[in-house]
Amino acid sequence: MQTEIHVYGDPLDPRGWVTEPALRALDAALGDADWRFHPTVLVPDWAAYDGPEFPGGKGSVAAVCSRVSEESGMPIDEFLWFDDPPATSAPACRGVVAAAEQGAEAERRFLRAAREATFLRRTNLDTESAVVDLAASVPGVDADGFADDVADAAVPDPDASVLDVTGVDAAGDRPALPTVVVRGDEGERGVSGWADFDELAHVVQAATGSAPPSPSLTVAEALDRYSAAGWLAPAELTALTGESYDDAADEARADDDVVERSFASEPFFRAADYVADEEPDATDEPAGDGAEGTPGAEASGQRDAPVE
Repeated sequence: MQTEIHVYGDPLDPRGWVTEPALRALDAALGDADWRFHPTVLVPDWAAYDGPEFPGGKGSVAAVCSRVSEESGMPIDEFLWFDDPPATSAPACRGVVAAAEQGAEAERRFLRAAREATFLRRTNLDTESAVVDLAASVPGVDADGFADDVADAAVPDPDASVLDVTGVDAAGDRPALPTVVVRGDEGERGVSGWADFDELAHVVQAATGSAPPSPSLTVAEALDRYSAAGWLAPAELTALTGESYDDAADEARADDDVVERSFASEPFFRAADYVADEEPDATDEPAGDGAEGTPGAEASGQRDAPVE
């Protein structure tokens, strides 16, 4: 059977954000796998939240962000959770559902944009209007269609059977986030929480009978493949290429077709074709509602329709 990879996550989950390097590496290693993202509401509201992701509830989110960022190497600006903490993650999840109505690529781009907005630019996505404003800035997403769809979007509850998969941790009637489940010829296996590539590869081997190869893209190939969805951190380039943080960053800087920006006090890189001319040098200042410079807002098309 074709290998299926099911990812259960929430755009506002910091552990989902820091798992992106490993997920992108697995995507590069398993080009023919069938990927499916299942938006799963992490915080209906803080009074109703009861999960393992934030042991101290709302007051612990900033500390969790800081810890998982340090452990993973993925930058996070945790000050959103001091300055303007989201009251719920449901609107952002509904945004993923609405984007998916336009296809897998639109879903992927919106999800990445929502994560970049949350963890790099202190953008609060806890209202439908904020989600619609973000979608209007994401290339490949029809803003008018999105606005219509998000108003009626409903986030389906996860299939209860996922909680019976070996390796999946339960958080009430949902899996702990993020959760990755792999289905293959040998059955299905899962892992919950932040996972690196080796952990995901072990799950793939258990489910399919064979371990995926380590990805071996060049820095240029990694940027070409993933820039349409947003900016790449050195931690992602390292996961995709096997190069060290410094070597990957230096190689990206040496490419005249690559733009560097700073988010959360760390460098990020993106193929120049996807960066609008008016994109300002990014700082650590939060972007306002609909402001230019929000990660995910700078690109304006596919590779065959570059920014003019």
